[in-house]
Amino acid sequence: MSQKLRLGRKHLCCAVITLATLASPLCYAKEKTPLPLKDPNAVIAKVLSALKKIEHAATGRGRATITAKIAETGYQERQVVVDFVFKGPNSRTDVFTREESGSLVRLYSDARSEKASIRVDRKGAAIQRREMHEVTVGYDFNPEIFCAPLGSSAVRHLEAILERPHVHRSVTHNEDGVLRFTSSGGGHTSTGKPRSVTRIWFDPAKGYRPVFWEKRSNRNNGTWTARSVKLEWTQYKGAWYVSHAKRRHLPDSKVHIAFTVERFKPNVEVSPKEFTLEGLGVPKGLRVHDAIAGIHYPYGDKASARPIIRRSKPKTK
Repeated sequence: MSQKLRLGRKHLCCAVITLATLASPLCYAKEKTPLPLKDPNAVIAKVLSALKKIEHAATGRGRATITAKIAETGYQERQVVVDFVFKGPNSRTDVFTREESGSLVRLYSDARSEKASIRVDRKGAAIQRREMHEVTVGYDFNPEIFCAPLGSSAVRHLEAILERPHVHRSVTHNEDGVLRFTSSGGGHTSTGKPRSVTRIWFDPAKGYRPVFWEKRSNRNNGTWTARSVKLEWTQYKGAWYVSHAKRRHLPDSKVHIAFTVERFKPNVEVSPKEFTLEGLGVPKGLRVHDAIAGIHYPYGDKASARPIIRRSKPKTK
């Protein structure tokens, strides 16, 4: 046998071994050793360690297109364009509608900090506590939201599972090595189903970032409701960021929101001013309703502020 033939067979053998290794579902996207699926707590500890090491871009700026179908609009499909920017815990979205001419008209703007949120539209500006504003996928583009797409972070959820031994938990994987966690608790319905079921999928190839999240509630009458989010991650100049997402309320799809990021630049210059009334471009004289300070005033004339009078609801007999 010639030396060239021997070398050719050697390289072919190495290639077959390499392909078989990559195709094996037990590799979990380049994991050195298979994860112990029969020990969910050990897998949770592994994923928790990876999640806590995730570093998001400190700042970012981009544009996305959102398509929404919600019950409030009679399930009519509505599409808007969103310009977003974030810096640390601060985030901002400017929402536009596109006219037939192709020009964009701003509908409203939202700015959020750790303690407050501001919404500005043609009617006025409203300031309220951060927790009073819905912060979830499709409304906020801060990367922290993507690891807490339904209101609670993946880290807190997994830690809570470890702290509660009575919560049933299991983990499987698909052919791509994506880990599928399922946890259930809250007792059982009259039909024997768990009242609360949460499913989260983590992709090892993307640093164990969540790619699917669903919270389901079962009722005694056999009906159920669920909220789900599906996320697709892409690297932008070395920084992981969600490029596409879908959020649904099931089974009747009262809410169906999807967005696609058209462009995104991480770690760019962002001024803190962009998250203020001034930075939002509030015109002079526009009414400002500050629920935190308990006052309202025309913008540019805070000296004339008056207290907000909250009318108590009449007592029912």
